[in-house]
Amino acid sequence: MAIGPVQLIVLGFTDPDFHGEIIAELERLRESDTVRVIDALAVYKDEVGEVAVAI
Repeated sequence: MAIGPVQLIVLGFTDPDFHGEIIAELERLRESDTVRVIDALAVYKDEVGEVAVAI
């Protein structure tokens, strides 16, 4: 099965404090066939500036 074209979107937030709003909106867009999420990764900097991946 071919998938394409594929776009990479990077979102940056200066003061993120989310509680599920991003996931809910992506699910809404997917259900309406507006977007198809192939993969997603959430990365952030911790209190000391180290880069970490949200699980």
